[in-house]
Amino acid sequence: MKVEAIFQDLQETQFLNKLISQEKIIFIGEEPTISYLKHFFGFHKKLDDNYYYNWQPTEQQELILDLEKLINYRAVVVASVNNEHTIFEAFSELVNASKIDLPILKLFTNVFVNFMSGQKLLQVTEYQSSLPQLSYAIITTPRSGSTFLCSILQSIRIAGYPTEHLRQASAVLAKNCQFDYIKLLHALIAYKTTPNGVFGTKFISHFLEVFQKAKFDFGEIFQSISKYIYLVRQDKVAQAVSIVLAQKTNVWHISTHEKHQNYETQLEEIEIKESLLEEVHKQYRFIQQQEEYLAKLFETYQISPLIVEYEQLVEHTEEQINYILNYLQIPNAETKTTNLQSHLRKMRSGLSEQIIKEYKDKFGH
Repeated sequence: MKVEAIFQDLQETQFLNKLISQEKIIFIGEEPTISYLKHFFGFHKKLDDNYYYNWQPTEQQELILDLEKLINYRAVVVASVNNEHTIFEAFSELVNASKIDLPILKLFTNVFVNFMSGQKLLQVTEYQSSLPQLSYAIITTPRSGSTFLCSILQSIRIAGYPTEHLRQASAVLAKNCQFDYIKLLHALIAYKTTPNGVFGTKFISHFLEVFQKAKFDFGEIFQSISKYIYLVRQDKVAQAVSIVLAQKTNVWHISTHEKHQNYETQLEEIEIKESLLEEVHKQYRFIQQQEEYLAKLFETYQISPLIVEYEQLVEHTEEQINYILNYLQIPNAETKTTNLQSHLRKMRSGLSEQIIKEYKDKFGH
């Protein structure tokens, strides 16, 4: 896989955009990766004070001389999509021999993991790989209300900080860059727990399929999770319409009045045509396939999740959150579930209602 494509798949995490804020880094690695980083930071930083070195094993002495001139830099980051570990080992030996006191990190194994787990980017992170008092995962299909559920659970501050910690970027790195996704998961568990020792995460069905194609070890991943919540949406047509409208507007969640107005403006430009209804039908079948996939996954790994319905969650939020917290067996949970609020706004609209009606008239669901 080309360097540009790999970093493009990382864009949704905003990893490199965050790294821009760091000053005086020595990037060392193979030419394609170093050239990409040099171009990216040169374009996005007003003053690029980083140093870029194309790794050439036959020029070891020259490398030491260069580093002796760079003692004021903050850290060395080994950046290679192909040989991060090999270059790191060889380079570390050279630095140790030259007695230059600089922290050395790997771009993906260290810096990216620090970023995803909320740590300082350029620190050499040491943590204990131990399970929290309670770990759980929300498993669901797209547009099922999982972001709403996660926002509620995050807000009460005793149920972890559930979100999609592992997504496309983790799979791309694992498949192409020898990335240790288990180390990332353990770092998340170490740093993304609430003070009472609860870790929560979320898996969307189609990303689980991506993980399988990247040969993730589900047995090891699920070994880190003790309980599961399966969030389902009974109205599959409404769910399919939600997917289509999100794809057409590129608006997946609304958290402010301004975003809601922008969303409404975009909806006005959408016409209900035969092709639109066909798109909804395609997504309806996709949701069915995803639920079949999850049923097989649960059976294979002997997962017996708590089933929560989206419609009940929206209509009886406090009752359903208490239902979840009781299942998780979180102590003193009842004191945290009054006046529950989410920063997210409902996206159901007059257009979506009309599409649902015309779809049911056509397909009979």
